[in-house]
Amino acid sequence: VSGASGRVAAMLRARRTGAGEVADLALYEAMLRTQGGSVTTYAHDGAVTQRQGNFAQGVVPGNVFDTSDGGFVALSGAGEKPFARLCEAIERLDALDDPRFATIAGRRMHREESNALVADWIGAHTLAEVESRFMEYGVAGAAVRSADEIVDDVHVQARGSLVPLTSTTGTSF
Repeated sequence: VSGASGRVAAMLRARRTGAGEVADLALYEAMLRTQGGSVTTYAHDGAVTQRQGNFAQGVVPGNVFDTSDGGFVALSGAGEKPFARLCEAIERLDALDDPRFATIAGRRMHREESNALVADWIGAHTLAEVESRFMEYGVAGAAVRSADEIVDDVHVQARGSLVPLTSTTGTSF
């Protein structure tokens, strides 16, 4: 995407000015962009983000949570409005007045409790129930799908996102 964006920018400049442009992109630069939060934090206050598993440092509550039927839900409840929608969805409006959860800073300081609040509710519901509820309330949470589920998804199928091909040697892929 970074390379394509650079090429488009260069083409637009060439059309406007008639001058050529060099689009130069190193592979590491694309990966650097995926680490933006860690790099920004380090540049701002010198803190080096450590390995932490399935969650982003600034996203609380946020993680991958187990459902009652063995599914997994990836969730981001960061920000004031998203957290309020999440609390409404999981029927925990009381959390909005709890000093541990009332602010982003409070939730970051109480990451384990914030995540437990969500994990308890998700763990008591099926994947379909969680997805439906989160969709209804506009919560940024969705199922973690396996490769077979992705390939069999009705949207992937309907859009023809995956196309069976045969190589010149007759190998199907």
